[in-house]
Amino acid sequence: MAKDLFNAAGHGSLKEAQRFLDKGVDINTPFRTGLTALSNAAFAGQLEMVRFLLSEGADPNRASELGVTPLTAATRNSRVNVIPCLIEAGADLTHRDGEGETCTLIAAMWSTLETLQTLVEVGPVRWIELRKD
Repeated sequence: MAKDLFNAAGHGSLKEAQRFLDKGVDINTPFRTGLTALSNAAFAGQLEMVRFLLSEGADPNRASELGVTPLTAATRNSRVNVIPCLIEAGADLTHRDGEGETCTLIAAMWSTLETLQTLVEVGPVRWIELRKD
């Protein structure tokens, strides 16, 4: 059923997501990709779903095996509508993914200028050394 919650989150289906949570699906259980429902909602830019999942206890810092967090997913797909919500919920701006990249570096290299500006403006961005260790 984790797959069903994952899919409902990506499609923004609040009723379906609530139904799976009511059935006892752990909100932070990763799908086979290692991503959680929150990461999928963030990647898809489903702001209301992101808010809902966070209000139900989704972990904004849960990382996949590749180090992808919900904020990483939103940044990689230029979902500026969900980035502030994730940061306000405590998403770690200094987290490094499996490639050693922070969201700020990902935005600067692979995303849009608007995404980078959002990360900087919503802050508190602590400028850390961005090169890989």
